[in-house]
Amino acid sequence: MKRFFLFVTALFFVLPAFANSSFDQFAKHMEAIHQFDRSEIQTLLVNTAPLEDVLVMFKKPATTKPFDEFEAWFINDRRIRRGIAFWNENFDTLTRAEKQFGVPSEIIVALLGVETSYGANIGKHKVIESLITLGFYGHRRQEYFRSELEHFLVTARDLNWNRDEIVGSFAGAIGIPQFMPSNIKRLSIDFDGDGKIDLVSNKADAIGSVGNYLQQAGWKRGKPVATKVPSTASRSQIFVLRTLPGPQPTYWRVEHNYNMIKRYNPSDNYARTIFILAEKIKQRRNAQD
Repeated sequence: MKRFFLFVTALFFVLPAFANSSFDQFAKHMEAIHQFDRSEIQTLLVNTAPLEDVLVMFKKPATTKPFDEFEAWFINDRRIRRGIAFWNENFDTLTRAEKQFGVPSEIIVALLGVETSYGANIGKHKVIESLITLGFYGHRRQEYFRSELEHFLVTARDLNWNRDEIVGSFAGAIGIPQFMPSNIKRLSIDFDGDGKIDLVSNKADAIGSVGNYLQQAGWKRGKPVATKVPSTASRSQIFVLRTLPGPQPTYWRVEHNYNMIKRYNPSDNYARTIFILAEKIKQRRNAQD
């Protein structure tokens, strides 16, 4: 950590040599394409210091942990119970989303449980600071995060957000379903018909937006995420699950919809966890009926 601090400190001394040019280029782009005030954008970029914890977390995100650790964190009795409660509380909305988008209720419930524990943890970082940090100081994917910063600034202006108050994940994801800014206008929807889209506090909009996201990604209605196969099956596209459905290892072949979950997050750890958690929530909820 000490060496990292020294690196970030040194970064400020070389900032004029490398950042002013990229700041100016971005500011010119925002002025030419979106009619922002160029000097305002330049001032914003110059005055926003990089966030050390964001750079550290981005270097090694949670999805890179061994699956056993990832699974233990996200698949537990508390999250299953909260998933059942969320399903029961939002039964009509989830049923409507499943009918409209073809995505099973348990998948939407599990995804929202993994993303933010059903809205309990939407993130603590200011989105604008995270995106500037990763877009101009990150060690990879800078162009992607600059594009997300562009989308965030435009969306904040168009929706009358106070851009300095919007918080999210360290990577700039927003709200209960953790949508990146580029997906908010493109894929989020007003699912309760109140005339506005609110992913931060409106669970109906979050549910409908996840269903819409997966449908637009290519989700196939009525098709499985994974299919149980014999242990002697070919290992191509096979993974072993020790927690589903019982104590003995089971073997599963990934199907088309598994890869649609990976369109939400490209990690296999993530997709497997969504699948397992969804099945466990559904099984326990059905057993309680």
